[in-house]
Amino acid sequence: MLNRFLTVALTACFVVATGTAPASAARFTDVPDAHTFVDEIGWLAGTGITTGYPDGSFRPGASVLREQMAVFLWRQAGEPAVSDLPASSPFVDVPTSHGFYRAIVWLADSGISTGYPDGTFRPSQPVLREQMAAFLQRFRALEAAPSGGSGSFSDVPTGSTFRTQIQWLSGSGISTGYPDGSFRPSQPVLREQMAAFLFRYDDQFGGGDGAASGPFTSAPTPTVSGNAYVGSRLRGVPGTWTPQPASVTYQWLRNGTPISGATSLGYTVRQSDLGATLSFRATANRPGAAASVRTSAATGAVTASPLDVVVQRILTDTNQFRASNGRAPLQLNAPISSVAQAWAQQMSSTCVFAHNSSVGQLIPGGWRAWGENIARGQQYTEVVQAWINSPGHRANLLGDFTHLGIGFVESSPCGHPRTFVQVFAKY
Repeated sequence: MLNRFLTVALTACFVVATGTAPASAARFTDVPDAHTFVDEIGWLAGTGITTGYPDGSFRPGASVLREQMAVFLWRQAGEPAVSDLPASSPFVDVPTSHGFYRAIVWLADSGISTGYPDGTFRPSQPVLREQMAAFLQRFRALEAAPSGGSGSFSDVPTGSTFRTQIQWLSGSGISTGYPDGSFRPSQPVLREQMAAFLFRYDDQFGGGDGAASGPFTSAPTPTVSGNAYVGSRLRGVPGTWTPQPASVTYQWLRNGTPISGATSLGYTVRQSDLGATLSFRATANRPGAAASVRTSAATGAVTASPLDVVVQRILTDTNQFRASNGRAPLQLNAPISSVAQAWAQQMSSTCVFAHNSSVGQLIPGGWRAWGENIARGQQYTEVVQAWINSPGHRANLLGDFTHLGIGFVESSPCGHPRTFVQVFAKY
């Protein structure tokens, strides 16, 4: 916990502080010394949770975006390791090249946010105040079981989706709402408010609370969240020790043997895991007590990924059709499949259904001809037949090609199910 000589009025609207600010906010051109949240913004900058914008501003009145929330919480947690980052993003609208990819993956691995049912994360969407309450409560749950809270707000009735989380936020002293008795759950969180919320969170929970010496009185058995197939992202759920550990380390195991480098909450299932079982081990430590080592139950045997199943079916159906028409089979090509997969993801995330005019520039050089088939909405067991029934697509299926790449995305933020891409090439 930070040692600060400050008097904090715990409301969403203002903070009255006396003494010396924990860090200066003067570095920001738009945060003058008289700003209501100057101390909190200065603390946020001083701890490295934010560096502001390249133009020297903090933009205190701007909304906090979901991608920014991921980074704020990741940095507040001490930038924990995210081993084995997935090569394919868990979210259709967050490419692996995204500047905050590591923090967003950590947020998902930690269970703070797993995105929306359509597979999106919506990184540039503002965070609402009710969502912020849920994020902070789940963030607290990484270290200790959040205690119950109280607080009655005129605009948070019984039955509200985030009522429990908002009450916890109030009971923890992080926010008691507005002077008019409201919480305003559907309003975006402003960056100046987020600085205050994180400042108060650290004041309440930071600095190793619960790390005093003594034995554990209870220890959880971890669990594994997710389906174990090649390419999937599993999440270890360590549970909550009593008393709170000073530190917890993680390790993933294959058939009971530690996997090198797999030491964070998340783990991307590898081809080498096929047929094996996986488990998650958490080791908690505190002064004056023996380490508490707990391991989850093993998953079922790892299976092939749904993408592999789809690709193999489309390849088989395509080559069977070619064989029935006297054409030689096509060879599945990984680099060409990467091009097809990238375009399938592009169409799914942008909600645009169109051919890729840049295929010839993207597939490996040396080709003498190329073609492309796209489809949306069919079952993977039916899509080749749909192409057969379309003259242009049929011509590609029977074309004078030698290699094939296949891409597939299950869903999109636009609600379109199943996008398919075939890229043909002649070498």
